[in-house]
Amino acid sequence: MSPPREGPTLGPTCRHIPAQGRPHTGSSLPPCPCSGKAPHRAQPAAMSPPQGRPHTGPGATSPRSPTPSPSNRLPRKLTRRHHSYGDALPPGGGKGGLCDPEAVGAPHHPVRAAAMKPILLQGHERSITQIKYNREGDLLFTVAKDPIVNVWYSVNGERLGTYNGHTGAVWCVDADWDTRHVLTGSADNSCRLWDCETGKQLALVKTSSAVRTCGFDFGGNIIMFSTDKQMGYQCFVSFFDLRDSSQIEKNEPYMKIPCSDSKITSAVWGPLGEFIIAGHESGELNQFSAKSGEQLSNIKEHTKQINDIQTSRDMTMFITASKDNTAKLFDCTTLEHLKTFRTERPVNSAALSPIFDHVVLGGGQEAMDVTTTSTRIGKFEARFFHLAFEEEFGRVKGHFGPINSVAFHPDGKSYSSGGEDGYVRIHYFDPQTVVRSEVSRLHGRQQEVVSSTLWGCVKVVN
Repeated sequence: MSPPREGPTLGPTCRHIPAQGRPHTGSSLPPCPCSGKAPHRAQPAAMSPPQGRPHTGPGATSPRSPTPSPSNRLPRKLTRRHHSYGDALPPGGGKGGLCDPEAVGAPHHPVRAAAMKPILLQGHERSITQIKYNREGDLLFTVAKDPIVNVWYSVNGERLGTYNGHTGAVWCVDADWDTRHVLTGSADNSCRLWDCETGKQLALVKTSSAVRTCGFDFGGNIIMFSTDKQMGYQCFVSFFDLRDSSQIEKNEPYMKIPCSDSKITSAVWGPLGEFIIAGHESGELNQFSAKSGEQLSNIKEHTKQINDIQTSRDMTMFITASKDNTAKLFDCTTLEHLKTFRTERPVNSAALSPIFDHVVLGGGQEAMDVTTTSTRIGKFEARFFHLAFEEEFGRVKGHFGPINSVAFHPDGKSYSSGGEDGYVRIHYFDPQTVVRSEVSRLHGRQQEVVSSTLWGCVKVVN
């Protein structure tokens, strides 16, 4: 760096000092009104910092970056709308990464660089099967094809503890309304109830086959779970009332619904716990009454297995994810088909944003074929769609295998994804604008533009 040029010393009564961080240079400056002769020049302490880096040494006058000049702006080939996800970087961004100001010529912004990297949770040895937030969103529960049930603080990714007791893969997890109890279902032919705070096992319900889905009702007093159709055993949906301890002790549910046609692969409670919504291996959707057990309605909009069902925040709608490469939106009460979101790969999970008209889909190539193709061909991104327009507007990369489960934080300011690679990734959106959507017209059609500090993480799809 060349030494700063010397200039005339400013008088003690002269107030015409150049703006901090933007020293005057060149001969085209206006003369100082005090002398009327020579223009003011920058002092050594206020020298112009190199392009892309604010001056942070002794005597720095402003922590802010200089105004971008034409040479200091992002090159056209590296503008924000052309960024793809740059998460595979060492901590801090690394040399030559998207967080490195020298690599792209962008002003260094430590806040955006930190927000760009997601929180990575590594607490499982096998593939993630389901992730779920509690109602408040401060806790994140994760289960996988190993016997471990983990609970994490969602704000920083710190592991709060584990629930130990299962001896097989854990397929499902749920927490009740006030996060006092946790319910898990496993391939060890058992469904277990835990105390959320202490990790103590409160109840054990043994089954004839693996427990595929489970969940608390709206009040947290009734649990339901479904078992697989395997080893000659039929698929059943069982209902237990936790207020009656004899049901758990004698392993006798107050209601048991047989499903002889095809097994249930995903199930959730409907509004106010009046019925459950079940998705089948054949692509059918059923409503079963939680009081009488009768089938209220039945439709078939998917052609292949339904992998996941998640409701909206107000429980008026739900979205399904299927192996037929689509996710579909339905009305909870009438099962009316509302919207369809299409992809090129099987969809393993889908979630609805609680504050915006956005949908996130997770999936990718079949896990058995992952080792024969690259991550680009496998399409292991989380894909964002507009709820009303059914158009994709963004993708987030990062996983090295198919995404098996996605979930929005209840406040809508972040989302999490769990993949076949065994990792859970928590992505926080812009704390100021969260995810601000603007609809603009480009080349005669609408285009969704995402404003987010996943800057370089979200790739806008034209």
